[in-house]
Amino acid sequence: MKRTYFTFLSIIVFVSTIFISCGSDDSDNRTSYTFTAVASTNYPIKGFADQTVVNTEPVTVLLDDMLKGNDYVSPITKGELFPTQGTALEIIGLKSDASLKNFKITVNDVTKTFTEIKESDANLYTKDMISFMDETFTRMITRKKLTISISFTPSQTITDQDNVYLKIAYNGRYTYLK
Repeated sequence: MKRTYFTFLSIIVFVSTIFISCGSDDSDNRTSYTFTAVASTNYPIKGFADQTVVNTEPVTVLLDDMLKGNDYVSPITKGELFPTQGTALEIIGLKSDASLKNFKITVNDVTKTFTEIKESDANLYTKDMISFMDETFTRMITRKKLTISISFTPSQTITDQDNVYLKIAYNGRYTYLK
Protein backbone atom coordinates (compact mmCIF):
# COMPACT_ATOMS: atom_id res chain seq x y z
CA MET A 1 0.00 0.00 0.00
CA LYS A 2 2.83 2.37 0.87
CA ARG A 3 4.48 1.50 -2.40
CA THR A 4 1.30 2.26 -4.42
CA TYR A 5 0.87 5.54 -2.55
CA PHE A 6 4.52 6.48 -3.18
CA THR A 7 4.21 5.59 -6.91
CA PHE A 8 1.00 7.62 -7.21
CA LEU A 9 2.60 10.59 -5.45
CA SER A 10 5.70 10.35 -7.69
CA ILE A 11 3.53 10.41 -10.81
CA ILE A 12 1.65 13.49 -9.59
CA VAL A 13 4.90 15.32 -8.82
CA PHE A 14 6.33 14.36 -12.22
CA VAL A 15 3.24 15.48 -14.16
CA SER A 16 3.06 18.73 -12.15
CA THR A 17 6.69 19.45 -12.94
CA ILE A 18 6.06 18.96 -16.64
CA PHE A 19 3.09 21.33 -16.66
CA ILE A 20 4.93 23.97 -14.67
CA SER A 21 8.05 23.80 -16.83
CA CYS A 22 6.05 24.09 -20.04
CA GLY A 23 4.52 27.34 -18.84
CA SER A 24 2.75 29.69 -21.16
CA ASP A 25 3.98 31.12 -24.42
CA ASP A 26 5.80 34.45 -24.07
CA SER A 27 3.73 35.91 -26.91
CA ASP A 28 0.68 35.88 -24.61
CA ASN A 29 2.38 38.52 -22.46
CA ARG A 30 3.31 40.79 -25.35
CA THR A 31 1.27 43.71 -26.61
CA SER A 32 0.14 44.07 -30.21
CA TYR A 33 1.16 47.27 -32.03
CA THR A 34 0.30 48.53 -35.50
CA PHE A 35 1.81 51.03 -37.88
CA THR A 36 0.97 52.22 -41.36
CA ALA A 37 3.69 52.13 -44.01
CA VAL A 38 4.47 51.45 -47.63
CA ALA A 39 6.57 48.32 -48.15
CA SER A 40 8.20 48.67 -51.54
CA THR A 41 10.89 47.29 -53.79
CA ASN A 42 12.21 47.94 -57.29
CA TYR A 43 13.04 45.12 -59.70
CA PRO A 44 15.42 46.08 -62.55
CA ILE A 45 14.32 45.45 -66.13
CA LYS A 46 16.88 44.98 -68.89
CA GLY A 47 17.26 42.95 -72.05
CA PHE A 48 18.15 42.93 -75.73
CA ALA A 49 15.71 43.98 -78.43
CA ASP A 50 13.38 41.24 -79.65
CA GLN A 51 14.97 38.61 -77.41
CA THR A 52 12.90 37.03 -74.69
CA VAL A 53 14.23 37.66 -71.21
CA VAL A 54 13.46 34.87 -68.78
CA ASN A 55 14.64 35.33 -65.22
CA THR A 56 15.09 31.76 -64.10
CA GLU A 57 16.50 32.84 -60.74
CA PRO A 58 13.76 34.63 -58.81
CA VAL A 59 14.81 37.56 -56.65
CA THR A 60 13.86 37.41 -52.99
CA VAL A 61 13.29 40.59 -50.98
CA LEU A 62 12.74 40.34 -47.22
CA LEU A 63 9.75 42.13 -45.70
CA ASP A 64 12.05 43.68 -43.07
CA ASP A 65 14.18 45.21 -45.85
CA MET A 66 11.06 46.60 -47.53
CA LEU A 67 10.00 48.24 -44.25
CA LYS A 68 13.41 49.69 -43.32
CA GLY A 69 13.16 53.08 -41.69
CA ASN A 70 9.95 52.26 -39.83
CA ASP A 71 9.93 51.90 -36.06
CA TYR A 72 8.77 48.35 -35.30
CA VAL A 73 9.95 45.04 -33.90
CA SER A 74 10.27 42.04 -36.17
CA PRO A 75 8.46 39.86 -37.03
CA ILE A 76 5.33 41.29 -38.58
CA THR A 77 2.43 39.08 -37.46
CA LYS A 78 -0.46 40.50 -39.50
CA GLY A 79 -1.13 42.94 -42.28
CA GLU A 80 -3.98 44.74 -43.98
CA LEU A 81 -3.54 46.06 -47.52
CA PHE A 82 -4.89 49.50 -48.35
CA PRO A 83 -5.75 49.29 -52.07
CA THR A 84 -5.44 53.05 -52.40
CA GLN A 85 -2.74 55.63 -53.00
CA GLY A 86 0.68 54.22 -52.19
CA THR A 87 -0.04 50.70 -53.39
CA ALA A 88 1.60 50.33 -56.81
CA LEU A 89 2.59 47.94 -59.55
CA GLU A 90 4.16 49.84 -62.41
CA ILE A 91 6.98 49.97 -64.91
CA ILE A 92 9.13 53.07 -64.33
CA GLY A 93 11.43 54.59 -66.96
CA LEU A 94 10.08 52.87 -70.07
CA LYS A 95 10.77 55.02 -73.14
CA SER A 96 7.84 56.23 -75.25
CA ASP A 97 8.91 54.20 -78.28
CA ALA A 98 9.65 50.99 -76.34
CA SER A 99 7.38 48.18 -75.21
CA LEU A 100 7.55 44.95 -73.25
CA LYS A 101 5.73 42.12 -75.01
CA ASN A 102 4.34 39.07 -73.22
CA PHE A 103 5.27 40.54 -69.85
CA LYS A 104 4.81 37.86 -67.20
CA ILE A 105 5.26 38.61 -63.53
CA THR A 106 5.25 36.08 -60.71
CA VAL A 107 5.17 37.31 -57.13
CA ASN A 108 5.08 34.73 -54.33
CA ASP A 109 3.77 32.07 -56.73
CA VAL A 110 0.96 34.27 -58.09
CA THR A 111 1.32 34.95 -61.82
CA LYS A 112 -0.12 37.58 -64.14
CA THR A 113 0.60 38.01 -67.85
CA PHE A 114 0.22 41.20 -69.91
CA THR A 115 0.15 41.07 -73.73
CA GLU A 116 2.14 44.27 -74.22
CA ILE A 117 3.16 47.13 -71.94
CA LYS A 118 3.91 50.57 -73.37
CA GLU A 119 4.84 53.78 -71.61
CA SER A 120 1.22 54.93 -71.84
CA ASP A 121 -0.03 51.92 -69.85
CA ALA A 122 2.97 51.31 -67.58
CA ASN A 123 0.76 51.63 -64.49
CA LEU A 124 -0.24 47.99 -64.07
CA TYR A 125 -2.17 48.56 -60.85
CA THR A 126 -5.74 48.83 -62.05
CA LYS A 127 -8.99 47.65 -60.47
CA ASP A 128 -8.44 44.31 -62.23
CA MET A 129 -5.16 43.91 -60.33
CA ILE A 130 -6.49 44.49 -56.79
CA SER A 131 -6.95 40.76 -56.17
CA PHE A 132 -3.40 40.05 -57.45
CA MET A 133 -1.93 42.66 -55.11
CA ASP A 134 -4.07 41.47 -52.20
CA GLU A 135 -3.01 37.83 -52.66
CA THR A 136 0.69 38.68 -53.02
CA PHE A 137 0.47 40.97 -49.97
CA THR A 138 -1.10 38.20 -47.87
CA ARG A 139 1.62 35.78 -48.94
CA MET A 140 4.29 38.41 -48.22
CA ILE A 141 3.03 38.80 -44.65
CA THR A 142 2.91 35.02 -44.13
CA ARG A 143 6.28 34.28 -45.73
CA LYS A 144 8.00 37.48 -44.52
CA LYS A 145 9.35 38.05 -48.04
CA LEU A 146 8.56 38.60 -51.71
CA THR A 147 9.90 36.25 -54.35
CA ILE A 148 9.73 37.93 -57.76
CA SER A 149 10.44 36.74 -61.29
CA ILE A 150 9.58 38.23 -64.66
CA SER A 151 9.84 37.35 -68.33
CA PHE A 152 9.27 39.58 -71.35
CA THR A 153 10.46 40.51 -74.83
CA PRO A 154 11.57 44.16 -75.15
CA SER A 155 11.03 45.94 -78.46
CA GLN A 156 14.29 47.86 -77.85
CA THR A 157 17.46 47.07 -75.94
CA ILE A 158 17.15 48.15 -72.30
CA THR A 159 20.38 48.55 -70.30
CA ASP A 160 21.20 49.49 -66.71
CA GLN A 161 21.75 53.09 -67.88
CA ASP A 162 18.12 53.30 -69.03
CA ASN A 163 17.04 52.85 -65.39
CA VAL A 164 13.88 50.87 -66.18
CA TYR A 165 12.39 48.94 -63.31
CA LEU A 166 9.27 47.31 -61.94
CA LYS A 167 8.02 49.06 -58.82
CA ILE A 168 6.01 46.98 -56.35
CA ALA A 169 4.58 48.82 -53.34
CA TYR A 170 2.08 47.79 -50.68
CA ASN A 171 0.47 50.53 -48.60
CA GLY A 172 -0.91 48.90 -45.50
CA ARG A 173 -1.27 48.48 -41.78
CA TYR A 174 1.28 46.13 -40.23
CA THR A 175 0.99 44.45 -36.83
CA TYR A 176 3.81 43.26 -34.60
CA LEU A 177 4.17 42.08 -30.99
CA LYS A 178 6.37 43.72 -28.39
